[in-house]
Amino acid sequence: MKKMLALLLAAIMLLSLAACAKTEVPEETLAEQTEAQAPAEDDSKEIGGVDLKDDVQADKSYKEHINLSVWSNVQSLDSVVQNTGASVVMYNMFANQLVTLNEEENTFEPELAESFEIVDLTTSKFTLKKGIHFSNGEELTSEDVKFSLLDRPGTVEGAIAAYYKKIDSIEIIDDYNFIIHLNQPDPEILYALAEIECTILNKKACEESADGYLIGTGGYKVTEWVPGDKVEMEKFDDSFVWTEEGTTPTRTLTIKCMTEGSISAVQAGDVANALCAKEDLSYLNEDANVETLTFRTWGVWMLAMNQHEGSVFYDDPNLQKAVVAAFDRNMMCQFVNGEGDEAPDSLFPYYMFGYTNEYEFAKFDLDKAKEYLAASNHPDGNVTVRVLTHTNANYTAQVTVLQSMLETNLGIKVDVQQLDKAGRNAALSEGTSYDIYLMDYTAAPNGSKLQNRFELGNAADWANYSNPEIDQLYLDYLSTNDEEAQKTALARIQEIGAEELPYVPYAYQTCPVVYAKGVSGLNWKTSTKFDFHRVVWEEA
Repeated sequence: MKKMLALLLAAIMLLSLAACAKTEVPEETLAEQTEAQAPAEDDSKEIGGVDLKDDVQADKSYKEHINLSVWSNVQSLDSVVQNTGASVVMYNMFANQLVTLNEEENTFEPELAESFEIVDLTTSKFTLKKGIHFSNGEELTSEDVKFSLLDRPGTVEGAIAAYYKKIDSIEIIDDYNFIIHLNQPDPEILYALAEIECTILNKKACEESADGYLIGTGGYKVTEWVPGDKVEMEKFDDSFVWTEEGTTPTRTLTIKCMTEGSISAVQAGDVANALCAKEDLSYLNEDANVETLTFRTWGVWMLAMNQHEGSVFYDDPNLQKAVVAAFDRNMMCQFVNGEGDEAPDSLFPYYMFGYTNEYEFAKFDLDKAKEYLAASNHPDGNVTVRVLTHTNANYTAQVTVLQSMLETNLGIKVDVQQLDKAGRNAALSEGTSYDIYLMDYTAAPNGSKLQNRFELGNAADWANYSNPEIDQLYLDYLSTNDEEAQKTALARIQEIGAEELPYVPYAYQTCPVVYAKGVSGLNWKTSTKFDFHRVVWEEA
């Protein structure tokens, strides 16, 4: 135990060194940033996905112009060209989709659509809301939908094609009614249609101008766009958004690409918002001019237990179970996220469709760990477990804790390999030089999002794991719209995951943010696809 405590102290010192200066968020995608969240005790506001304060009050004065920040250089506002967390902040100001995902309930709500019906696995009927106009004055019709989802240049090219490739045709009934026909069954089509890539554009504007994608139906319209620098916007008074939600006193916005200096700009009152790191919270919470918030995201920290024949776990499930039982996931979770947080209780994250915690998952039990070790191919503990991870200091801290737990609790040797991206990719592809991969991933809430983790040969199958029953269960899930049948299939996948433990999640990622005092209406979504179109800033 003394050795374990010493290693834990060493890990904490690593974090302290990494956090010795005030941290500005680096230029990278939010998904990459959430990989690098530093473990620290969180003394900000309670965890929650949305910061929606009191509605605008008639007896208060609000700024007509607000500066917002995004954390990377956005080079395009065309959603089929660039889709990052930073660009989504901009898109959400002027763009809309047919439906929107309620992230708290994992359900879909109409946005541009008045109603929708999933007729069967290949057929969906939609009715548009009448009287919606684009910022160029054109009324939204079914022709705009067909153009945006089927005929628009770029929708069948590159990775973006995944959002469109299943659409076979769009049958227009009239200006407000249409039917989407798929070329293959897909019970998850609404998840795709809610994505920013499926923004509905004005056909006429796009055919007349290369910048037609800047014409939207949202609450603001683009007045100036400087790629990599900023976008200027003004309120689109005729947007259906304000009709449905009530108006806003905010007349104009500047959204700045700020790869550095955003936190100090919030403190100075120059911009409304910024991402921050956990080590920034201690001094930000002492600043009376700002507020902070920390919320869970769709990111998960996890161990992938390698099943490749070159791994020590190959044909030795008892050794694998011993390692998992000796891994105190709650202790690691609190090391990452602060006291009081709890480790995931299932293979599936809590927000995913079909999630269940019915099956006991990866319980920390030292007596069981020793029993499993005694029944393994290495009952004397004379074995080395090789752990692969990233070079970032935060990974160093976590892998140090893992090493401490396994060496202390089981008496086995742990060899740590921290490699850069190219080195990791080579090791993962080759598959024989590691036994555990300590990593993080981000997954959307649709039930099939972890399917590629179980497809042998898929680059995302870091555990080199396959199971024919799981393969069939995913096929069962994807071949029906019966919700109970879907949940039954997904529950069985989680049951198998609890039995065979190819993947062991141990913490949800969190995202700390800072915003100026008096700012409200910032929708900090757990997906990190932030929606700030309701932002207001009370005058001091």
